[in-house]
Order: sequence, then structure tokens, then C-alpha cells
Amino acid sequence: ENVFAGPIPLVDLVWKRDDVMENHCHISLVEQSGDHDEHSSPIVATISSDNLDDPEKISPAALQFERQLRKAQHENKKLGQMPETLDVVYVDDDLVVVNKPGGVLTVPGINQNGCILDLVHEIYGGSSSSATTTPLSKEHMIVHRLDMDTSGLLVFGRRLCITKALHTQFREHCIQKEYRALTVGHWPSWCQTGTIDLPLKRDHECPPFMRVATPHSEAQAHQVLQDLQKAGWKKFVKQKAKCSQTNFQVLDRGTTPHNNLPYTHVRLTPVTGRTHQLRVHCAALGFSIVGDPTYSLYGEGSPEGGLEKVEHIVATASTAESTTAVALAQQVVPQPSLKLQKEWANHYQPNVQPMCLHATKLSFKHPTTKETLSFEVEPCFDTYLA
Repeated sequence: ENVFAGPIPLVDLVWKRDDVMENHCHISLVEQSGDHDEHSSPIVATISSDNLDDPEKISPAALQFERQLRKAQHENKKLGQMPETLDVVYVDDDLVVVNKPGGVLTVPGINQNGCILDLVHEIYGGSSSSATTTPLSKEHMIVHRLDMDTSGLLVFGRRLCITKALHTQFREHCIQKEYRALTVGHWPSWCQTGTIDLPLKRDHECPPFMRVATPHSEAQAHQVLQDLQKAGWKKFVKQKAKCSQTNFQVLDRGTTPHNNLPYTHVRLTPVTGRTHQLRVHCAALGFSIVGDPTYSLYGEGSPEGGLEKVEHIVATASTAESTTAVALAQQVVPQPSLKLQKEWANHYQPNVQPMCLHATKLSFKHPTTKETLSFEVEPCFDTYLA
């Protein structure tokens, strides 16, 4: 798990926001391998600014058209694509683990669309351990959720006490989850493993989606709140930004077989469990998840997870590790150009082809037997790109 190549000391990195900056939400790469001096001076490495002043920058009218088209496609997708059979990974009298396909809701939405929960409840609602057991209601089977466009492992309870016990494990961070994703473009070669640490909140400009909270966005949200108060609105809640961390490891850098479009295969492990966390974090770094209908190019969410104007990476190192920091400062972080993002959008269309985010691993303690259960299902990314 190396970050730097060559004779430079090998360390892990953390990408995190720097609140000190007034106009931009910077990302910090903080060394984890040694003692950190909080008073050390930041070292700045420039991110490629191709997207900031791109002569082909999308006009507001074109962006609005593309977003409305994407929204219509997404609504149409919600009407169908229910699997005919349930991909069951494990089942006993207490719980069931399934592999959810992408494009299918975990639980019913506001329009009561079909979902995986319907299939699970139809087949496994109530415990089979006793013929007299009262069938469990659907809502009492829900342990956790995956986004509609995310595929992978889900666990459902078959008895209310089991569901509650699994809820407790989630609250106490005893359940381990791991995801795989393909992202647009190649991550820097010196960036192999680390943590993305960027606070998230509901996007006041693009509700109900999420974004990275920056000093600028917080000021804007405060102004929106004041405007609503002046307009006579009484019932609204100002949500505070929530700390959000995602561990990452680059597994591979490749190209598509037909168009030679670059992608990076990454392992993502959420430390926190915020809505759309993995998708927003990847988009905020400039490397959106392939096929993401919301946070990639033309998506309804804020561009690049709300960090469209990021210009720098700040690296902090102690004096003893200054050689590493200087080496980091010489690195350039090339985000995918607008041209490349357009090529990906044309080659791999969100809402038409699956989003490349898959819940690969799930591990928890069985509430009854106390045995640790671990499950793993590999993604089908090669099939998607073929």
C-alpha cells in the first residue's frame, strides 16, 4: 500500500478539507506514517485547472437540457427493471443476505415503486422456524439500504429482534462493508491508498442531493435560510454538515476495450455512512464514478460534488518529513478534462448502463449464534465495459 514511488518515504494520505481557506474548500494530503506537527507550514500542490477555464465549458442552457434529459431517463428507469428472481447469497431462520442488482430500489420510494424488499418479503417474510410465527411486516425487515443505482450485498432481518440487533451493530460500527468502483480517468500514480475526509450535507442548490460543505456553500445556505424567513416560511430545518470519511485503495488503472477511455478501479471502505457518501467523495476529487447519473457530468447534483472551483491540494508535514512534503508539492493532480468526461458520457450512458459501484463485502456477527458471517460477491465491471 504505497503512495509514493522511488526513494521517497512511503506514506498513507488523507484527503481532507481545510477550513482556513476563505474562497475554496481545499483538500489536504496529511501524512499518517509519523508524528504530525500541527504547526508546520502547508505545502501546496496545484491541481490541473483544465476544467476551470475550459474553452468548451458547458453553457447553462446545455447543462439544463442534459440534466432534464437525465432526470427523465431516471424516472423511466424507476418504473421497471425489477428482477424476476432473487439472488440469495445466504439465508437461515433469522436473516437473509441478497445480491441486489443496480437500478433497483432497496425499499419503496415516495411513489411506492417496486423494490428488492418486496421480493424478500414475499419469499422470506416471517421466520420459517415456526408455523405459528406471525409474518413480519416489510418495514421490520429493513436493516440498511443501498442506493438504487448501487449493486451488491444487502442483509434483511426475518424476525424483529434480529433486525433490531443488526441495527445496533450498524450504530456501533460493528458491521464491515467494502465497495468496489470504477472512476473516470486515472488517479495520480503516487496516490494509492488513503482517506477522503470531506464533510457532507444536503445541497441547498440541488435538493435532495448531497454535496461537500465548504465555507462558501455554508454562507450561501445561510443566505437561503434568511430569504426563506423573510418570505414567511416557518417550517424548515437547517441541516448541519456531517463529518464523512472514506478509506480508499487503488486496485488498477486501465482503459476500456473499444474506446481506450481511462478508468481507475478503486476499493472504497466507508468509515461513516452518509447518504451518497462514496459517490460525492469520488466526484469531489474530480474522478466521478462511471455511470453515476447524479454526480457525474450532466448529473442533477452540484458539479464535482460541490468542489468545482477547487484549485489546490494542501499537504502538511512535520519538519522531519519535509523531504516527503516537498516531493508531494511537486506533484500535479490531473483531473479528467471536460473532453474526457464527455467521451465517457457518450460511451457509457448513465441510466442506460449500470453505475459501476458495487457493495462487494459484508461482515457482521450473527445475532443468534454470535458467529461472524462474512460474504463477498465480485462486481461485473468487465461485463459492463465489454
